[in-house]
Amino acid sequence: MPYLFAASAHARRRRVPYAPLRNSQWAVTFKPVMTDVPKVDWLKGVIAGTAATLAVSLLMTLEKVLGIAPELSLIQLLLRAIEAPADNWVTGWVIHLLIGCVFGGMLFAWAEPRLEGNTPLKKGVLFGLLLWLAFMLAIMPAAGAGLFGFELSELAPAYLLLLHVVYGVVLGWTYGKVPWGAALCRRSMLSRS
Repeated sequence: MPYLFAASAHARRRRVPYAPLRNSQWAVTFKPVMTDVPKVDWLKGVIAGTAATLAVSLLMTLEKVLGIAPELSLIQLLLRAIEAPADNWVTGWVIHLLIGCVFGGMLFAWAEPRLEGNTPLKKGVLFGLLLWLAFMLAIMPAAGAGLFGFELSELAPAYLLLLHVVYGVVLGWTYGKVPWGAALCRRSMLSRS
């Protein structure tokens, strides 16, 4: 016989056999959560992640050329977090591109329907803030910079917040503008023939 957790005064928090409760204010019903979540479009996420990663990479390159805060190089932080040699910048850039294009884009494609906000741009900004928080709490301590990177510089949290918000803005905007990935592939296949 199936069981139901009853919420009546005399049977609170104990298992009782299921019996239909008529005219009762204590009836408990269960329904699936988020049954209307759309199918995830991974390709659309990767395209948006690539655009966002290129924008952030452009800012990082500009920062390096201008010599602004060289101790806050995102590539060097990633290399220190995985304990790779500091002169192995190719590995750092490959990790940066993989995380931004593939992992970040696919994670946003999965999270976008679940995030608060009425536009993809707002959802992208929120996603960028969440990534920044994860970066501050996980990657910065792994790189030996302490929580929020204050051991590197007092500007570390603000600078990396700027990069992550730019990533989120470009990611959300691009994700909102790109058609579904399957439709995009179909169009490119049709244009070849």
